[in-house]
Amino acid sequence: MRSYRKRKMTSREKIALITFLTSLVTGLCAVFLLTRSVRPSAGKPYEMLEVTDARKYMSYEKNYMVIDVREPELYSAGHLQRAVNIPYSELVKKATAILRDSSQSVYVYGSTLEESCAAAQKLSDMGYSGVAEIGSYADWQKDLIGTETESLMGATIE
Repeated sequence: MRSYRKRKMTSREKIALITFLTSLVTGLCAVFLLTRSVRPSAGKPYEMLEVTDARKYMSYEKNYMVIDVREPELYSAGHLQRAVNIPYSELVKKATAILRDSSQSVYVYGSTLEESCAAAQKLSDMGYSGVAEIGSYADWQKDLIGTETESLMGATIE
């Protein structure tokens, strides 16, 4: 019968094993972080965010745009802070003048969820990669009124 002795690893083999394991862990961490920073919604070329999640991202991001695709009368009656009004009907014509960086984070909202989604889809089709649909203005009104973050509203809501 053959006996097997436990062979000791050489220093070179130990270094190779440690290097392999370190590379494996580093690679897994990198993949995890990269997939967390890319936030697309399943099956969509843009991200769909709840108001609370959008507020969280806006609190730590610096270089983002908020696009209000409602008509100018509705925008002037009340809008989110930092929001730029580009009515949905003029989005294709005016977006390139305002959104120069196609990878910049862009948060889009409108009168309805459908309008917001259509605008986010249109921007994505135009080549913008950091687009997030953040619901309707009414969703933001419900979420922000009476909170310490009510200041995110750019005009008084009556």
